[in-house]
Amino acid sequence: MQLVFGRHIRKNTPTRFRTRVIQHGVLPSLNIEYKHSRVKQYFKENHALRTETTINDPGDFGVNKGLRNFGYLQKIGRNINRRLLDAQQTASPCGLSQDTLNRVVQPTVTQDGQRAPGLRLGDPRSRALFLALVLFIHEVQGFTNASLRQHVAAFLGPSGTSYKANQMTYDLRRLRLKGLIVRLPNTNRYILTKHGRKVALFFAKLDGRLFGQASWAMDAKPEHAVPKSLAHAMHQVDLALDRLLRDCAFNTAA
Repeated sequence: MQLVFGRHIRKNTPTRFRTRVIQHGVLPSLNIEYKHSRVKQYFKENHALRTETTINDPGDFGVNKGLRNFGYLQKIGRNINRRLLDAQQTASPCGLSQDTLNRVVQPTVTQDGQRAPGLRLGDPRSRALFLALVLFIHEVQGFTNASLRQHVAAFLGPSGTSYKANQMTYDLRRLRLKGLIVRLPNTNRYILTKHGRKVALFFAKLDGRLFGQASWAMDAKPEHAVPKSLAHAMHQVDLALDRLLRDCAFNTAA
């Protein structure tokens, strides 16, 4: 709600808030309600996706009623539409080139000679960092050392209790030197760059769709049956790795 409507949501904010996905036949529609207003996405005449915001009470956005404010309300509506579309675009396919991937996971040097440590693929701390960065809450007002640290610590699990402010400072520095975040002028807040959002989402999806499933399947106890489809997929991956190692003249006995 905060991300799309650009308004702070508090416990005492009046009226209900809800998001509905309604499907008639094969054409879904998305409805997001905020106080007396809403944004809706649907297929116009069953052909093209339409995004529209309806403001039934200008007071929902701190604006007085009257025709003189009509243009300003139009601007608010367009901004709401844009934020929704930007949020959806963030979740779209986010593949990275090999060169981009290398620059993220390996140490690099900036143009002014500063060393930027790599964010190693599969490293628990890097994993937690990317998972924390893709949370939509940061799109509203950015994040600080303290606010991001609590999310990173949560994703680290039990070991997160030992994740300290100086470690977060180190991680913020390497994210900044990698061009993934920027600091807002005259504040201690940061925001993701467009490139940073794409990189963070790529690693978050990689974690959820590959590493998480694969590690669970490999660590599963006999009493926890692995789904047949997942077991078959993992077997195909194992065969492909065997072929790759054999082609590279590696011994696969281990």
